[in-house]
Amino acid sequence: MNEYKNIPESASPSNETKEPVFFFREYEQWGFFSQWYQAPFSYKGPEFPEHQIFNCAEQFFMWRKAVQFGDADSAERILRASSPEDQKAIGRGVTGFIGEKWDAGSCYRHAAL
Repeated sequence: MNEYKNIPESASPSNETKEPVFFFREYEQWGFFSQWYQAPFSYKGPEFPEHQIFNCAEQFFMWRKAVQFGDADSAERILRASSPEDQKAIGRGVTGFIGEKWDAGSCYRHAAL
């Protein structure tokens, strides 16, 4: 393993390949590219006076979706949920969600990428 949490040595630049890297599950090889990979980070924005800690990118995206569409209850439940699977399930039920508006993108989605 290298200095980053659970990232295999095969991912180091010395082993670069020109072949596509496929990943699906966060616990499989290359899984650290998954939105479900547990890699906590903090975010500070207009919604929080202090930094908010997110346990993975999925939690951030689902929370941001709830905030964008004004569903404070879902946003709070997403922050309390510890698993990406639960976060995704809550995010799928965000009240007021409009797919076209979400698909048009937001500065948060693009900034995180």
